[in-house]
Amino acid sequence: MDNLSKYIENLPVIPEVAAKIISSAEDNLDLSFHELEEIIKIDAAITSKILKVANSSLYARQAEIKSLEKAIALLGFKTIKNLVLIISATSAFKSESSSNFFKEFWTNSVLTAFFSKEIALTFSDKRVADDVFLAGLIHKIGQIALYRTNPVVYEKILNSSNLLLISNIDNAELTAFGIDHKILGSNILKEWSFPDIFIDCTREYGSNNILSRFKREIIIITLGDLMSKEVISGEEIFNSNFDKTHWLDYLGITLKGFNEEKQIIINRVENNSSYKEFKSLVL
Repeated sequence: MDNLSKYIENLPVIPEVAAKIISSAEDNLDLSFHELEEIIKIDAAITSKILKVANSSLYARQAEIKSLEKAIALLGFKTIKNLVLIISATSAFKSESSSNFFKEFWTNSVLTAFFSKEIALTFSDKRVADDVFLAGLIHKIGQIALYRTNPVVYEKILNSSNLLLISNIDNAELTAFGIDHKILGSNILKEWSFPDIFIDCTREYGSNNILSRFKREIIIITLGDLMSKEVISGEEIFNSNFDKTHWLDYLGITLKGFNEEKQIIINRVENNSSYKEFKSLVL
């Protein structure tokens, strides 16, 4: 725990707006759009990015949306909540975001988010699509904390590890830092009062023995992360040697069926204009 505290103590404080949004229950019918606007508008940066998303091609309207209240009405509480959380999490480390590490980190994270959402819509339950999207964006946030502690050492880990194997990098992190990015990341999100689903997805993605009640979501994010690595590296992961078919089995998918849809999903994401627009929020 002392080792964990060392990293937690040096973390930025999550903005007040995010803390208030997190504590607002999604089914709180007493929370009006106007009241939500009053919470958000005190943070100009978050307000600006929400308006940018509302005016993106994904939510294109004939007239430009200039009012935060109209943006909230258009996007809905859940999307607004997710946007506030990810904007806050990424802004917390903004000063270092120009390094190659951060560019590679967010490229993987954004792809994981989009692939996870498409996997949920294609193979699983569309009701979890928004949750796995956000969870995919922040599932490796523990890597940021380790990188900030010692950029040189962490760059060496990334350069020397087989990043296609999740356990490989976990073990290298444990050796160098005494903690891996999944345990650290889940504790960061807990410290920031994120909902359990995101904490569990960060802690257990890639695990062969998932204990969380959010097992379906964790498997979807794991598959999304592997698809991201496959696209970035150019190496085929879901081939005849793929030995994690129990993840697919849990979702009721065969390896053959997954591969038949995989390229369609990749093409859909790469041709999605909102994919590039969303990258601009974090890169």
